Amino acid sequence: MKKILFLLILFVLILLPVGLNAQTWSAIDRLTWNLGDSQFASIAADSGTGIHVVWQDTTPNQPEIYYKRSTDSGSTWSSLARLTWSSDPSTTPVIAADQNSSSLQVVWVDAFTRDIFFKRSTDSGSTWSALKRLTWNSDQSKNPVVALDAGGNAHVIWADNNPGNLEIFYKRSTNNYNNWGVITRLTWNNGLSDYPSLYIDASDVMHLVWEDLSPGNREIFYKRSTNHGTTWSAPMRLTWNSGHSYNACIAAHAGSELYLVWRDSTPGIAEIYFKSSTDSGITWSALKRLTWNSGDSRAPVVFSGSSGSIDVVWSDDTPGNNEIFHKRSTDSGNTWYPINRVTWNPNPALNPSITKDSTGGLHIVWEDKPSGTAKFEILYKNYK
Repeated sequence: MKKILFLLILFVLILLPVGLNAQTWSAIDRLTWNLGDSQFASIAADSGTGIHVVWQDTTPNQPEIYYKRSTDSGSTWSSLARLTWSSDPSTTPVIAADQNSSSLQVVWVDAFTRDIFFKRSTDSGSTWSALKRLTWNSDQSKNPVVALDAGGNAHVIWADNNPGNLEIFYKRSTNNYNNWGVITRLTWNNGLSDYPSLYIDASDVMHLVWEDLSPGNREIFYKRSTNHGTTWSAPMRLTWNSGHSYNACIAAHAGSELYLVWRDSTPGIAEIYFKSSTDSGITWSALKRLTWNSGDSRAPVVFSGSSGSIDVVWSDDTPGNNEIFHKRSTDSGNTWYPINRVTWNPNPALNPSITKDSTGGLHIVWEDKPSGTAKFEILYKNYK
């Protein structure tokens, strides 16, 4: 009897982490049914039950920016709204939601002028401002990101080839968006500096990471500002790997905890790695490898939010087809639950974007070709 009891307890202990990680995922919700390709979706949650999504869409014969929202945490969705009517392609949009008001901000790239543009809504996406051009450079501005501080000001960062080498640049809104500050150059490196990721924590400290080719291969670097972008710290190198470290994404929890994920080719095939800081970026932990897959793991994104758990989502072709996978930690990244597969689709699931709502619910969008379609569409799932 004692032996049976011991085995039963051991069995329960072995299954306990899996049980705690037993996700309650919604069914897949298709957000677009368009004639063109719908791609590069970005998602943000506001302070209530609003979920907001933007993407680029080739339905008008060239990429334009479209928007959709849910006012009930993803249960139902509005009809789509077109945000741009440009003579040139509008691409790679990113959206941010103000946690203290009904304001939304979107940035994107105009493919002809190769500059960064901006649009704002002050009523949770019901109406939108005229577009505003943020850069006037002779060379390419690309990969913009936007984040909002506690006062609702927008901070925009992007990579720009204007110096003759890709570098990271910064601009912020002032005077309730009536004015914008001057452009500030943040990097002066020998190698390419690209793919920035920006997070502003609850104390309004700005945290920036990017990938940089200066060391001879791609490594992840970090900078921060404690005065709303007026000055920035010296760059800090976060990775020293034999392979390329790229596609970095940063997030923060309440207090001074930071979480960083990236894609790394050091194992011979790209895997997802993780690093954290408990003192607002002054020092960083050793790296932790999150995946050991036979396929390529790519495009990782991380989010924490008020619930305290850390959620990482990425696209992985281990099943023979790119699918969306998820991993979670509830103890600041010290331990992780098993990998959870989110999609089982016949076509590639790519470029995930995630956010969390005020209750800690996780919301995911990505691009996929649903069965019977030849074009990419935007799909959605949540976990609560």
